[in-house]
Amino acid sequence: VAHRDQLTDGAAAAGQPTIVLLGALGSAPGPWLERAVGNGLLDYADAYNFHFYGYAVDLPGVIAAHRAVVRRTFPPTGLAARHGRPGAMFPESHPDRNRSALPLWITECGMDAADPGDFYNPQRRAMQADFMRVTARAAWEAPDVAMFMPFILVWPGQSFTMTIRPDFTLPAWDAYADYVRKHPWPERPLVRATPATADRVVAQWLPDNTT
Repeated sequence: VAHRDQLTDGAAAAGQPTIVLLGALGSAPGPWLERAVGNGLLDYADAYNFHFYGYAVDLPGVIAAHRAVVRRTFPPTGLAARHGRPGAMFPESHPDRNRSALPLWITECGMDAADPGDFYNPQRRAMQADFMRVTARAAWEAPDVAMFMPFILVWPGQSFTMTIRPDFTLPAWDAYADYVRKHPWPERPLVRATPATADRVVAQWLPDNTT
């Protein structure tokens, strides 16, 4: 079993600094995650990672649910201690007051927009554009979301697609690009403030995986 510090320190020594990102969670918190967290899953990660493919208006609630998992594991007093203030809470004015100990990464966010047989349907593509505006805003407004990645998928036959070529973009890409140009992403920590204390890296094995 590899030691986590050996991975990160060895990569840095090789000129390739790296972080350990939690494997992306595909659904809102539930029993599996609670058991995994109870077994120390979050101790091994530098950042918390999930995907979102629900209704756009639900994203703030999903962010809050994942935030709650982190805060139950690393309460605000622990977060303050990681910043050199053992046993103390952040004051109301502290910029990290509303952040999680583990920054939240949303590494896929998309909408199954159109039927492949009606790929450019204007109403469906407008819905996809609205989805990107709403989800980008929700991520931008959440102080502990450090990374937001739309599921762009440059593939003409797939309804999630947001671009066809650099000079041929769909409304969802145009809407997202317009939003981030007008709202530059705030400076937020990408990873936890101090290294994790866990000394192993856990790999998940699925018995039914035949690949």
